[in-house]
Amino acid sequence: RQNFNFREMGILPGAILNATISNDTAEVVDEKRVKFNGEVMTLTKATRHTRNLKPSADGVQPTRFWSFQGELLKDIYERTYDVDS
Repeated sequence: RQNFNFREMGILPGAILNATISNDTAEVVDEKRVKFNGEVMTLTKATRHTRNLKPSADGVQPTRFWSFQGELLKDIYERTYDVDS
């Protein structure tokens, strides 16, 4: 799978992402990172925080756990990169 890029997915800096499993939010800061709880990090790291996973947890696919304007990032990713569901 291709690594996601917020800009390619039409999500620009300043956009707010909503966690689907909690009331947490993250602000997009660039193509690859978000600001979560005052710290700039990858969306994978923010997902680990929201799911209370260890930093070494493998296989975290963050786009399933966040939405933008009511749409799952997973769906935006699949549309952007023409991935068959």
